[in-house]
Amino acid sequence: MELFKNQKLKHKYTKDNIQTMAVTIHPHFTVWLCALQLNGIGGEPMEMNARDELFGADKEGSHSQLALSTFRQLGYYKIEHYERCQSSISRVYKYVNKDQINVLYAFLICREFSSYIFEDLKKAMIEFGAKDLFYFDVHLSADNHIDGNGVKMLKELESGKTKMTIQEFNTGIQLNNDSPGPISLPLIGNLHSLTNNPHRGLKIISDKYGGIFRCNLGDHYCIVISDPIIKNFESFQKSE
Repeated sequence: MELFKNQKLKHKYTKDNIQTMAVTIHPHFTVWLCALQLNGIGGEPMEMNARDELFGADKEGSHSQLALSTFRQLGYYKIEHYERCQSSISRVYKYVNKDQINVLYAFLICREFSSYIFEDLKKAMIEFGAKDLFYFDVHLSADNHIDGNGVKMLKELESGKTKMTIQEFNTGIQLNNDSPGPISLPLIGNLHSLTNNPHRGLKIISDKYGGIFRCNLGDHYCIVISDPIIKNFESFQKSE
């Protein structure tokens, strides 16, 4: 569980970050659950989870639509909200195939265990003046760490009905731990954002994406840690 708690360090709950999650990650999450269910992965817990995401567990309707209406309270959605997470989304879709779908299964188990996100999101939304918080009540109930979706999915995996290797599960964890960051350009990555003052360019990116973010320096994938509160880099490496 510490693995998921450590992820708190990676998130910065600005209005733009929250709305990006609403329009990109959540709709695709529903698709990924259904992909697993259609491939016979995850048994009854997966079927119930996919059904709840599509239709709602208690007449609340589609969770993707519920997310859109909830986070619309922060203002109009922008095209950049749709663009910012596309590289991360594309990395997950690489595993939506029969040969690698176990990695997607592991990734979604990790996502379900990351319910602290909804706790922090709810606090941030309250600070931003949001009034309709029903979305968070639904997910905090469904994704609790006692008998929530993540627990049920993990127990189903432990039953041995789905054969998953340690490497597949670790890949799913790494996929879940992917840090936020700016869109990269072909060949140069994010070098154009650094200009003649790299430290200032990195500060601008950090202000937008938080204390831990990814960027590409040419063809080199980098994780940048800029937040002074993240003092123990060794523990971060272990959480990765």
